[in-house]
Amino acid sequence: MIAEKIRKVLIRPFFHVLCEDIKRMNAQADSSKEVFRPRLIVWQLTPFSHPLLSGNQCSMPKKDQEQLPTQNCLLVIESIVRTSKPIVVLVGEKVFQRSDLYDIVAYGMAFGLKMIIEALPSELSIDVLRRFSPFGPRVFRVLLNGCIIEDPSTRYRQSREFSALTDCVQRLKSAGYEVHLSAIVTSSNLRELAFYHDYAIRCGARGIYYHLWRPAFVPQDEPRNADKVVDAICRMKHFSPKEMYVSPQCVRYTVSLVETHGGGYQIGSSNESNLCCSHLCLGGKTFAFINVDGTVQVCKAMPTVCGNLLFDHYDFQKLWNSSSVFQYLRENQYTCTKTRSALMYLRDNQQAEVVS
Repeated sequence: MIAEKIRKVLIRPFFHVLCEDIKRMNAQADSSKEVFRPRLIVWQLTPFSHPLLSGNQCSMPKKDQEQLPTQNCLLVIESIVRTSKPIVVLVGEKVFQRSDLYDIVAYGMAFGLKMIIEALPSELSIDVLRRFSPFGPRVFRVLLNGCIIEDPSTRYRQSREFSALTDCVQRLKSAGYEVHLSAIVTSSNLRELAFYHDYAIRCGARGIYYHLWRPAFVPQDEPRNADKVVDAICRMKHFSPKEMYVSPQCVRYTVSLVETHGGGYQIGSSNESNLCCSHLCLGGKTFAFINVDGTVQVCKAMPTVCGNLLFDHYDFQKLWNSSSVFQYLRENQYTCTKTRSALMYLRDNQQAEVVS
């Protein structure tokens, strides 16, 4: 009886898509004897001045958050390559104002890394698209923050930012680029995420990627807000085209027969089976965040410092292998919320440094 119920669920398109995602991630993890190797690194090259995006209370970047110079960025890339060949996502406000951005991308590409640049629609001009065209059709992701706002009469508010987004998508397609979108999650507003997802489908995007950058240690937050967001993103897969990738990237989704208690939701109706989709935080396992000042964190939303590249001679490999915070997380299978709680415990017991 149970086998028949499972079979009915397996034929659903959503489950097929989810299983394919899980299969791909597991295949990548099993392709090497080294279990804990970075597969995705988000690297902030320039500061964000907006307090919600920066994760700081002040609206201006801190003085000690000076961006790494070119030579040091290249040293970091060399060390990343010695560790593995992950996807490296370059983010930051006005990142194209870095005169060395092209050189950083080219250097990483030359070593076999997949380099991605996230930018606002207004930054992806025709000249920029032409210059970066040698790096392939997937080098850009367009940030949706500030562009997609619900409007009761027109679905999306017809703002200047929305018009810039529409024009940018058209430029990308005309120039032969794939459309990939991203969004920095600064709240637990699930309706906002749904509108991001709706726009991604309507414009024919090949992927939409979420960064969970909500400040981690905000007392008024509901304790399970982070897990609610992660589970909501997983549910969006049910409404996504098969060829469109939807993920926060810093978690791994799993499917089990027994409903979990740490975060997850049931697949199918109650009379079919208790198949449950849950997630695990990948911070320190296959994911890391490099801050603009060279500090390495579990992710942007969790300001616990796992090490500092400036003090380790820009040796990411050494930091990745020796960080006590990463080692602690590798020994535990936590959801996003539980990881935050664990890092708060480490902070309170002075076992980890926290970015102020």
